[in-house]
Amino acid sequence: MSEGVISRRGLLQGAAAVGAALVVPVARGAGGAGVLAANAYISITANSVVLALPKTEMGQGVITSLAMLVAEEIGVALDTVRVSIPDGDAPRFAPIDQGTGGSTSIREVYKPIRQAAARARLALIEAAARQWGIAPGQCDLLDGAVVAGKRRLVIGDLIVGATLPRTRPCGRICA
Repeated sequence: MSEGVISRRGLLQGAAAVGAALVVPVARGAGGAGVLAANAYISITANSVVLALPKTEMGQGVITSLAMLVAEEIGVALDTVRVSIPDGDAPRFAPIDQGTGGSTSIREVYKPIRQAAARARLALIEAAARQWGIAPGQCDLLDGAVVAGKRRLVIGDLIVGATLPRTRPCGRICA
């Protein structure tokens, strides 16, 4: 082969290497050290909230819309929400169908994503309240930190101590 010409095999190997370097890991299951995994869709690290979106973006704005929903519900800035579109994984995202079409993405994933974000918010607030010895109702989560009066704890300092609240089969949070 002449110099400067790339073989098909060389091109594919190079593309695979670049693709592997760009993969962003998303926490699965109960979460690891420094990760709060609210469900299959949302995980929180010290620096960001990761939304694993089981739908693709086809110009309808679901990435922006759902990132805004997560940021609003948790109480973080929109630029801290990273959205990934993972490979197909039916068991992980069940009962949500990963197909995209018919403008159904928001309708199908709005509720489970919002509930997961609310559970994560509550877990972080409760972790701060335990540290301060006060009622969770005295706390709020704003701009990536739990605040109560002049006290302030950033999300990254609360992840390890956060425990996700149980939910009922209907999806409502148990007391």
